[in-house]
Amino acid sequence: MEFASSKTFTTSDVAQDEATDYWVELICETFVKLSAQQLTPKNFQGGITWKKLGHAEFSTVNASGQEVVRTKEFASSAIDEYLLFSIQRRGQGYVSQDGRTAKLSPGDMAIYDSSRPYSLHFPSSFEQLVVQLPKSKLGADDTRSITALLHPKGSAGAVAASLLSSLNEHLSYGNSSILALESHVIELLGEVTTSPSPRVHSPEPSHNEMAQIRALMRKNLANSAWTVDQLASQAHLSRRSLYRLFPNKGPAEVMRSMRIDKAKTTLRNDPSTLIIQLAHECGFDSESGFIRAFTSDVGVTPKQYASKFTPNGGQ
Repeated sequence: MEFASSKTFTTSDVAQDEATDYWVELICETFVKLSAQQLTPKNFQGGITWKKLGHAEFSTVNASGQEVVRTKEFASSAIDEYLLFSIQRRGQGYVSQDGRTAKLSPGDMAIYDSSRPYSLHFPSSFEQLVVQLPKSKLGADDTRSITALLHPKGSAGAVAASLLSSLNEHLSYGNSSILALESHVIELLGEVTTSPSPRVHSPEPSHNEMAQIRALMRKNLANSAWTVDQLASQAHLSRRSLYRLFPNKGPAEVMRSMRIDKAKTTLRNDPSTLIIQLAHECGFDSESGFIRAFTSDVGVTPKQYASKFTPNGGQ
């Protein structure tokens, strides 16, 4: 049975301007191939303490806020497949996979599968214990029903998380008597993956939630590079969950309507606004594209609309 003592890696080992690149290398070597975007790259700090018990890997991650993504390309090109059990110890984390997002507070746990795309979002500094096992050791084939589900305090998953956290502390001492516990870890996590999944609640979005999402959209009205995926990430929602909040019009169509409304308001207040300037202020790449969209929605061109609000324009 394989056993390795504790190893610690930290961005303080390199110059500050190399920290973000070094961090991506660390998380890829520790877990699986990933991309990462730091929320505060100039002051980014991160560290990983890695331990191993047979086939089970225990990684304690302390880092600044970041967005981590396992892309479809990364997942499809991998040879090995793992289940990862994220146990939140400090701060908040969001695990998104298979159309769901689990919001983690300290003591909570969620599972994700390296064989499919997933994303992890940490809005500020955090600490997590991540336990990683080959899927083959757990006999886990179809995991779509168990990923990105919250195992909150009081659940069987949370009890398992507490036991794993305790075991992780003892691994630091490297006592050989602990080696016999690998089979118990596999059995424990196997029970978590096969036990009834936590209930998934799908409540109607509150007015406050929708107000927050629309505020994020208004903040990006002038951003021509805006995407629905960016909005989902900022709102801590999966793409599918985000679309559920817009049953009549998709978020992209709502964003377009908000941009046209902004253009109309601007033209009413200042009919002399240059159309090309207005196009960029409303998030359009080109003047011609803006004119087409405006005319399609309003029924007249921007100039014709503005003329209604100039002196004698309506006569």
